[in-house]
Amino acid sequence: MGEGVGVVGPSKRPDRDSRLRPVDRINGPGAVGNSFVGGNPILGIDGTVVTSTWAQDVQEELCGFIEGEGIGLEPLNRTQLAQAIEAAIVRVTGAELQFTAPVDLVAGDPLLVVDTFGVVVADVLTGATGVLRLRGRFVLPKATGSAWSAGQALYWDAGAGEATTSSGGNRSIGVAAVAASSGATTGSVLLKGPPSMEAGGGPGEAPRQAPREGTGRGTLRAAGGQSIVFSPAPRER
Repeated sequence: MGEGVGVVGPSKRPDRDSRLRPVDRINGPGAVGNSFVGGNPILGIDGTVVTSTWAQDVQEELCGFIEGEGIGLEPLNRTQLAQAIEAAIVRVTGAELQFTAPVDLVAGDPLLVVDTFGVVVADVLTGATGVLRLRGRFVLPKATGSAWSAGQALYWDAGAGEATTSSGGNRSIGVAAVAASSGATTGSVLLKGPPSMEAGGGPGEAPRQAPREGTGRGTLRAAGGQSIVFSPAPRER
């Protein structure tokens, strides 16, 4: 594997188990069968008391999970749990890859790095380290002239910078998430993750796409003799 290409790992994760306490269903005064009761003072029905122990357990379970994925707690930020869940999925499935950007790229650009296809997670400048998302559902440029059926195998044409149903000389990237008409210029693709190489040659084989002048697409030779085929989708500047 060439320099600048590797699997993204999380930052050193705190020891969650040393901070967390077991979480139980609500069991304070007024709880019925570990369920909350709203209470009715007119009828003399007491509402469930939320005990400090129960509230603390819930807080530490949530905060411990978020911090365990390397995310610092931020007041008023209501997306941290979602971020932590996404980070855990990426960590467990190996759904990201680090790479050195061959050109300026923006979030959402499709990119083929050696034998692995993905979508750029965030804007990255030439020569800087970027991250590819290798699995998931993304809208990508689509080759016109052929319709897609949901579940149909798709391939990446690095020369044209678009997904296609043609396997010849192209890299397997996943399947169509939904059907698309033959005239559609974009389509929803479910990426299958690495190695994205069934339809092309094996590792070390020379890329089959010649650089196209003025398109920003072509091949770079990375340290260690490996190649990076880059084909960001055309976009307005």
